[in-house]
Amino acid sequence: MEPHHAAQDSREKQNPSAPSRLLLFRDFMQDALYHPERGYYTRQAREPGRRGDFSTAASLLPDVARSIAAWASRHAPKQWWKPWHLIECGAGSGEMAHTIARLLPLPLRLRLRYHIVEVSNPFREAQRRRLAHLRVTWHDDMPAALAACDGSALILCHELVDAFPCDLLEFTSGQWHAIALRRGEAAIEEELVPLAQTPLPHPDAPSLREPSLQREGQRIEVFQSWDRWLASWKKQWHTGAMLTVDYGGTAQEIYAQKPRGTLRAYWHHQLFEGAEIYHRRGLQDITADVCTDDLIEWSASHGLQSDPLQNLGVFCDRHLGHPADLPPAVRESFFALVHKPQKV
Repeated sequence: MEPHHAAQDSREKQNPSAPSRLLLFRDFMQDALYHPERGYYTRQAREPGRRGDFSTAASLLPDVARSIAAWASRHAPKQWWKPWHLIECGAGSGEMAHTIARLLPLPLRLRLRYHIVEVSNPFREAQRRRLAHLRVTWHDDMPAALAACDGSALILCHELVDAFPCDLLEFTSGQWHAIALRRGEAAIEEELVPLAQTPLPHPDAPSLREPSLQREGQRIEVFQSWDRWLASWKKQWHTGAMLTVDYGGTAQEIYAQKPRGTLRAYWHHQLFEGAEIYHRRGLQDITADVCTDDLIEWSASHGLQSDPLQNLGVFCDRHLGHPADLPPAVRESFFALVHKPQKV
């Protein structure tokens, strides 16, 4: 996981507790999750599972990990003499890496060089314990990982995008506004700032242009920081495939019944919304649904080809060769998206 490398600028060094300073929500989320000393992921997070603050699909549903292992096996280079590389971005407890290595056919397993990009110190320590049996190299960012692979690798992003800082926006008075924060006398207060008046970079995404979302009071989350993260390493990636699995869907699917957006926090497996998101800064996870319309357009702008979008149920069924054992809600609310570099 490496969202805090995506687009750091002077605003990300601001202190969200400053008494009269307006801070864009994306910078509050950046600080809450990735501040070097007090960020949730960098210092405080407990590994996913029953004892943590949240659970991932891989930690709860074995068929998700099995299907991803089958995907990796299908896309791995077939030359029997040649090592191949798999980069997992944000590996959580290490359970996914453990399952993939265990289920790969022996010839592929022996040639596998597993890489993990991880900025969470607590997660990295958990991974070292879980994966002591596996040949793993840890990296701080994607450029370093790709350099170690000579630009040829499979890339796995399982519930990664939702951990990036997002822009929080509201449509009102005929235009989109950014949510900015100010510390009031008793609590953090929200203010609406027209996008044109906010500091660069301004978010630019299909979800902002979706007519059905341009209704009074509609809130959405835009993970523009993922786009900047992709731009920071895409030119180093020459061959392979990237699998993104996360919760979300198209803009219409996500927000049709959610006029106030999907932003939420998790602490000890309790879900919090609204003003509670600004409490326990650095002690709780903050997340939102991911808009696939945005990911597909951004990836195309960087020269990536996208395979047809699938919900997670279809993806798992296809790669397992039989119906996966998944709850209906997980089948429909998670997606699987594969990107590949365009052939020149």
